[in-house]
Amino acid sequence: MRVHLAALKLAWQMERCTMSYQLGFFNRPWNPAPLEEAVDAIASLGVKNVGLLGLATGAIVDWQSTEQEIQRVRGLLVARSLRLHALRASVDFSVPLTEAIARFRRLCDNAAALGADTLLEMGAQDPARYEFYLEVMRATAPYAAQKGLRICLKPHGGLSASGAGCLFAVENVGHPAYRLWYDAGNIIYYHNLDPLLELYPLQGQIQGLCIKDCGFSDGRPTVALNPGEGKVDFRALFRALAAAGFQEGPCLVETLAGSSVAEVTANARRAMAYLSAVLDELRLPYSWA
Repeated sequence: MRVHLAALKLAWQMERCTMSYQLGFFNRPWNPAPLEEAVDAIASLGVKNVGLLGLATGAIVDWQSTEQEIQRVRGLLVARSLRLHALRASVDFSVPLTEAIARFRRLCDNAAALGADTLLEMGAQDPARYEFYLEVMRATAPYAAQKGLRICLKPHGGLSASGAGCLFAVENVGHPAYRLWYDAGNIIYYHNLDPLLELYPLQGQIQGLCIKDCGFSDGRPTVALNPGEGKVDFRALFRALAAAGFQEGPCLVETLAGSSVAEVTANARRAMAYLSAVLDELRLPYSWA
């Protein structure tokens, strides 16, 4: 019995050691620079975890991307040993429901070919489109799962402006491949809600984190600042996330201050130091590589 218990304890300790947050960056802070410059900058930081949200000119990979376009982007990531955790996704509301479903499934095909883990969804802004959106998600979540993907909704106004709205979407889609990425900055940005209170009902649903701060300039919200410079209390946020069951998974910085590649990259280094200090203080395991 003692040997058995010791083995169980060792296995539990080993499992705990493997649990960590995978910290990294989305390409967004480096826009409007070309994708090559963004991934070069991220790689120069010694970071391996990335997400692709799009370029100033549009989507990086979408439902109609060609195989050549997908392989070009995949090649940029592979050459720099970058792991793609999330690719931006969106529902096409301009076409009939059956076509919107077909297009989203083709996006799943392309995301799988690109090597993404997650399609990061922005939901629907117009209440008249909520049910259309949910129908597309119900029809595509099982398909995404077959492709080895998950679809995650992030707070982005409209349907996902609050914790209750995010939970409503997850419960109405009702599939394990449709979950949430939290975004405390957007919870503040859209309706100036408390991101800790909005997080409370989402226990067990969060699969990733968009690291974004939000402040106010002349009374208007802005996210063009570094983590720790706005209203988000990241120490309290990570403490609450861990308590809510999110104790490992991707946490990608979405926004930073700066207008040039050099300025943004310098701010990225500052963000790395700040977030590392926060997680060290909380004794939460993490890795940038």
